[in-house]
Amino acid sequence: ITSITENNGVFTLTPSTTSAHAGNFALRLKASDGVHTTSHAITVDLTFSTPMTFDTSLGGWTSIGDNIDEWHFQGTNSTYTAYSNILPTGKRYFETTFTQHGNYPFVGLVVGNPVGNVQYGSADYIGYYFNGNLYVGGPNPSHGAGDHTNGDIIGIAFDADNESVTFYKNNASQGAVGSILVQSTGPYFPSAGDAANSSTYKYVANWGQDSSFAGNKTAQGNADENGIGDFYYSPPSGYLA
Repeated sequence: ITSITENNGVFTLTPSTTSAHAGNFALRLKASDGVHTTSHAITVDLTFSTPMTFDTSLGGWTSIGDNIDEWHFQGTNSTYTAYSNILPTGKRYFETTFTQHGNYPFVGLVVGNPVGNVQYGSADYIGYYFNGNLYVGGPNPSHGAGDHTNGDIIGIAFDADNESVTFYKNNASQGAVGSILVQSTGPYFPSAGDAANSSTYKYVANWGQDSSFAGNKTAQGNADENGIGDFYYSPPSGYLA
């Protein structure tokens, strides 16, 4: 905390912009009317977000404009790409949408060291295919879900500790699936791709930074249970940004 100011009983805390200062802090505020003094303890958590970027060497993804979370994809047969960033462990939630859907898109998670050219039924992949099929580490879908199309918001709630994933379409659960993405195999990466042709896609991801999806939706301002994030839909109970 770089400064604390007070105006008419309202205290304003100015956080540091240095990531090395991240952590939990305890403060005690005191007020006095000249006769009586009262104090109140508060705690403050200072965290910093990490920009998520695609590894563009894995496919035809390029950034659109200045928004690092909006991407253009000129697909090739059965290609997906993954973000460069490793997802944290625990129970996490993020949202995605295709603003230009193409024909055969899919979104999901990949484990280990991602490669750039796999089938959507690959052993290292769990994903939600455009026609509603959920693929879990193999070529046969585990069960059907609702198909998704241009503008649908796909929520992904993954529990890395218990190795399960739940996909949501416009806030409706499409069912929880056990994941082959075991932590012992390697880290998790979010991913998206094209299953069968060279259609053009535009894909936007929201990690809790922008529920308008780069201006494509009306922002909703939902946070996780710690008050963190700006999501279109409220994250499921226990899942964090």
